[in-house]
Amino acid sequence: MKVGLALGGGVARGLAHIGVLSVLERYRVPVDCVAGTSAGAIVGALFASGVPLSRIFEEAAKTRWRDLVRLAMHKEGLIKPAGLEKHLTELMSASEFTDLKIPFAAVATDVTTGEEVVLDSGNVAKAVLASSAIPGIFTPVRIGDRLLVDGGVVNNVPASVVRRMGADLVIAVDVNHHELARKEPTNIFHIIVNSIHIMQRANAQKELAYADLVIQPNLQGMGLMDLERCREFVGRGAVATASMIPKILERLGRL
Repeated sequence: MKVGLALGGGVARGLAHIGVLSVLERYRVPVDCVAGTSAGAIVGALFASGVPLSRIFEEAAKTRWRDLVRLAMHKEGLIKPAGLEKHLTELMSASEFTDLKIPFAAVATDVTTGEEVVLDSGNVAKAVLASSAIPGIFTPVRIGDRLLVDGGVVNNVPASVVRRMGADLVIAVDVNHHELARKEPTNIFHIIVNSIHIMQRANAQKELAYADLVIQPNLQGMGLMDLERCREFVGRGAVATASMIPKILERLGRL
């Protein structure tokens, strides 16, 4: 019997995944495979490579956008996530998917064909960068003959991917369930990110149907760019997961 996690995208809201994983670890819920999109791919890759959750939280709590990105003004995107790549490489002991402690897949989108692309081989950091390359903001990532952008364009909570990885019990974590603060965006970054958030919320239900259990932290009014609210995101992820533990343990006992 295998338990799989589908970790959804949500920019800074993805920090809630750290709280989710911490509670699952506390209750010794086994995690046999993970698939992640965008922010979910970042946290999922670190977890799958064996980085302790305490270390992931420690790094996340002190990280700000200036540490992760630099202005590129390239024709394909405004920002290069050079800092993010550096952080991933330094934190992970695994550079290739074959080096990971547990099976992991990152979901990206082929910006030419519109296809979902499941990345589960090759360089892990590059796959994560592709999965989290927000269109119009981050420069796309080329892997093989594909030009890839954020997986949230086609599949923001990859429960179906986890199912195909062989999971008998699929737990999906949707961090985009609740609305953003009703505040008018003030720049191009917020406009693009908010627009993608609206699209992802509308498309999420189709994918969540593949999950056996869904964790949806209450992130009402919390912004997609609020990295400085790390402790709040993690705390709310933990609270939502703790409330689901009886159901999770009951399903594990049944299986």
